[in-house]
Amino acid sequence: MLLAAHGFAFDAAYTSFLKRSIKSLWFCLDGCDHTFIPVKMHWRLNERHYGAMQGLSKVESEKKLGPIVREWR
Repeated sequence: MLLAAHGFAFDAAYTSFLKRSIKSLWFCLDGCDHTFIPVKMHWRLNERHYGAMQGLSKVESEKKLGPIVREWR
């Protein structure tokens, strides 16, 4: 793996509770032969969900919801 080839070593790993994040982390740790390090998971690392603004640009959000978007962000 590229990380191991460049001499990267890790003491701990952090991930969200999302399955794809956990699987990606384990893939990387296995490739670096670092499956022994502690893994810390926290819900605050999960992706954000913007509700009605999900997938919209700032301009599109402001058109849809008004100038409050600027204050909220």
